[in-house]
Amino acid sequence: MKVKTILAKAAKCSSDRDAHEFLSFFRELFTQSKPINEWETQNDDYMLEDSGLFTNFELVRILSDYYAINITPEIRDGTLSIFVRLDNFLDGWGSASQSWEAVEGLPVTLVLAEPDQTIAQVVKTVVHSAQENHSQLLQRLGVPATEAARIVKKIW
Repeated sequence: MKVKTILAKAAKCSSDRDAHEFLSFFRELFTQSKPINEWETQNDDYMLEDSGLFTNFELVRILSDYYAINITPEIRDGTLSIFVRLDNFLDGWGSASQSWEAVEGLPVTLVLAEPDQTIAQVVKTVVHSAQENHSQLLQRLGVPATEAARIVKKIW
């Protein structure tokens, strides 16, 4: 499905019920996309703002008790943006953590979806960004770059 079709559907939301139903549709678009289709979804949110629908949710892949990849698709002001970051669980409790932050020194990537792109194309870009962050983390832990790339490719 093309981004412009999704944004047109979002623009039609005029009630809380519409927004809730759209969020379910929006989340399903991403959770059906490989390789992120088995990731955990968290922190669903939506509201009707003066400028239209705002909605987002998080797709999370736990890498260890200390790290997770977080992909956050968001629609706001008629634009689909996706944030990609690698989170550090500061307390080492993994998904039960109460304290986390983006890994220092790794980029929080913003992917702006173009209207004529498909969700599959957007997901491919987002996944590439997440894989790059994953590889950089492994390199920080002492894994050589070529080996880090091989590990990431195998895991994903």
